Amino acid sequence: MTQTAVTSEPTPEAQKIAFNTKYSTTLDAVLRSALDDYNQTTYTIKRFQHSTIKSYLWIATVVFAAELAFFADIASTKQLIAFIDLTVDVQSKVFKFFSCLSLILSLVVFLLGVDTMRGRGKGVGPTVFPWTKIGDLAFDDCDEFYTDSCRITLIRDIQEAITQHVAESNSIGVKLRCMSWGVLASVGTALVTLLC
Repeated sequence: MTQTAVTSEPTPEAQKIAFNTKYSTTLDAVLRSALDDYNQTTYTIKRFQHSTIKSYLWIATVVFAAELAFFADIASTKQLIAFIDLTVDVQSKVFKFFSCLSLILSLVVFLLGVDTMRGRGKGVGPTVFPWTKIGDLAFDDCDEFYTDSCRITLIRDIQEAITQHVAESNSIGVKLRCMSWGVLASVGTALVTLLC
């Protein structure tokens, strides 16, 4: 008696189920990555930018208040005064120029910071469809013509939301760069007034 090994070829239906399972698993991985990217661009980056803006606002406020108080105090004496063992000529045009420049720069940084915090734009959710619509798409996928349009729709919507959030973050990043240069210039000119 000879035994013959029976090799059974998978049926087209079994192949289709195996393919759909692999496809579904791959789409799950893509969807998880997209959601991680969405959370990064929507929450982590914006939280960091928000805290940086608040720091710049505080620095600009302190520099403005200190420079204004210093300028008002020494300008009222109408003479040379000593400040931390430095003699400051309050009648000097250089002193007046750098004091005014420091005040203006810190005020501009403050206004730009307030405008940036206020103008952060409307938040974009991870999908434009209501969640019930996504549920309906998932239900419709559960037939013999499996297309997984539910996850594909979510991935596409998340990509569009990520693109919009990245554009907003880049716009805020440009303003932050301007604010950082303004803060540095304001502090620098405030220090120069002490050397006049």
